[in-house]
Amino acid sequence: MGAPSPSSDMLLVASSLKRTFGATVALSECSMSVTRGSTHAVIGENGSGKSTLVKILSGALAQNSGSIHFCGLQRPQRFNIEKARASGVATVFQEILILEELSVLDNIWLGHHTLCREYLSRAERAEIASDVLGKLMGSAAPKLGDLAKSLDLGTRQAVTIARSLVLKPKLLILDEATSALDIRTRDRLFEEVAAMTAIGQSVLLITHKMDEIAILADEVSVLRDGVVVRTLPVSDATPKEMLALMSGRNQTEQRFGSSKDARHIALNATKIVLKPTAKPFSIEILAGEVLGLASLEGHGGDLFTKALSGLHRPVSGDLVNKDSKPLIRRRDFVAAKIAYVPRDRKSEGIFAGLSLLDNFAISTLGVDARAAVVVQSAVRKRFAGFASKVSLKFKNAYQPIKQLSGGNQQKIILARAVETGPRVLVLNDPTRGVDQTTKFQIHSELRALTAKGVAIVIHSTEVAELISVCDRVAVFHANELYQVLEDRNLLAGKVVEGMFGRAA
Repeated sequence: MGAPSPSSDMLLVASSLKRTFGATVALSECSMSVTRGSTHAVIGENGSGKSTLVKILSGALAQNSGSIHFCGLQRPQRFNIEKARASGVATVFQEILILEELSVLDNIWLGHHTLCREYLSRAERAEIASDVLGKLMGSAAPKLGDLAKSLDLGTRQAVTIARSLVLKPKLLILDEATSALDIRTRDRLFEEVAAMTAIGQSVLLITHKMDEIAILADEVSVLRDGVVVRTLPVSDATPKEMLALMSGRNQTEQRFGSSKDARHIALNATKIVLKPTAKPFSIEILAGEVLGLASLEGHGGDLFTKALSGLHRPVSGDLVNKDSKPLIRRRDFVAAKIAYVPRDRKSEGIFAGLSLLDNFAISTLGVDARAAVVVQSAVRKRFAGFASKVSLKFKNAYQPIKQLSGGNQQKIILARAVETGPRVLVLNDPTRGVDQTTKFQIHSELRALTAKGVAIVIHSTEVAELISVCDRVAVFHANELYQVLEDRNLLAGKVVEGMFGRAA
């Protein structure tokens, strides 16, 4: 695709950007542009170069070659985030960047001291922050004096978004910025994006979610192997077309489903009370099925997910495995072969300083041990088979896992859990920040596991994912089980209505 030319209606023009990391080419002749007053989406598989593009545009990285024009002026090669912000570019990065020991207010104004912070009193900063958070979260907004470490993941992400919005940028870059948001906060963010573009500001939206593109975007650029292979108007950007452009092959979405024959109870939750004021509920988790958990942030879905994996102790109630043994301590859940994939891969999932190989094998070293000695060749063989199966993009098995894209990190975290041979696999938002192709791979793997009798519980912030992959969906509201949907009642509208406590 040829490089676009700067013009008066173009806010941003990136031409022939190239960025390498040693022998790895992250971007190769990457060209794209953003029109003033528009929302431009960028979509691509994990490892396609999206994060590198974001870092270059935001000033966090320098390109090896190519040029960037912003507001009609060519940006110098030496640039940084501070200069990018000063020029009117604000970025919400994929990783949720929060300093836990600082307050909500200080996190929102973090890094702005050289721009506007020194000219505003603390009271003025508080007023602006309160207004922005209120628009994003309404009555659910945290107090400005709350420490960030007390916030749930979705609220942390809202704080990082507010950090960019207080700047009133000419260009707002959202890199998977809705991955942890609940429906209400996401919709409020969409309203803010629409208000921004209506007054001439622009948004660059990096996302894997097709519905977000349909709602927000004016144009879509598809990135594959470091190159923008095509830019098309959103009216032409059908999911089938985008998936084909992303992967270079045709793919179709499918509705998964499994047989209900001969299912037994793998895990029984009886009279569970998640919060002191909540009513008790009971639910059976069956072998060979996928049970979905849906809720707004803070309404019980995440809490019950952690209870099922032994990471949260309910106020009262019993969790019993298929052998009628009560599960109380975390070690009981491990002994019962209940595996857990966490929601926040950065703080709970990966061992950032360890290699891909070590992250993959750390829970299953005994599989490759001979006389208490781990046979490294066996570990490498097992890893190679996994990497080929899921199309893992990496340089070598010994590179630090933190060098991989988020989606490729997620593949390793999931594989680590699957390799333990679980009877019950509990997944907390497992496809957060994962591209559509990888989602298909993960969903196919889940179905292969259910065919072997594994019970799978998946808590997801994406209603479409729950509808496509689950046999039943348990909908939570106010930390109580509101309803369980299955068969003909398993519809997106009914799930959403239940999340808001309204019977559909």
